[in-house]
Amino acid sequence: MKSQKKGSESEELTSLKKNQSNNRKKSIMNSGKIVLGILASIGVGALIGIVFAPQKGSKIRRKIMQNGENYLDDFKDQFDDFLNEATDKIEKIWKDSEEFIRKEKTKHLDGKMSKKDIVL
Repeated sequence: MKSQKKGSESEELTSLKKNQSNNRKKSIMNSGKIVLGILASIGVGALIGIVFAPQKGSKIRRKIMQNGENYLDDFKDQFDDFLNEATDKIEKIWKDSEEFIRKEKTKHLDGKMSKKDIVL
């Protein structure tokens, strides 16, 4: 009787785990479909905008290139700022850790010295 309960509980647990796994897979697949739909919509919107634009294609392409270059320059500047800040923070952490280690070594050595003086 007990073995049947354990067996059925085990089967229920296995079934529950499979259902959870399937639900996760479905959720991931649905998320992927949503992202793909958004990207496709953006692409279609951009294409329609270019086709029905009031300017010539060459002017639009030139504007797109200029805007792309401006965005790239802005990104480079922001990345350089981020890199400089990160480097400064890492250097500060490094100096602080060196100072901490030096202080702890001094405390440790002072503690040993005082113990030796007491024993002698």
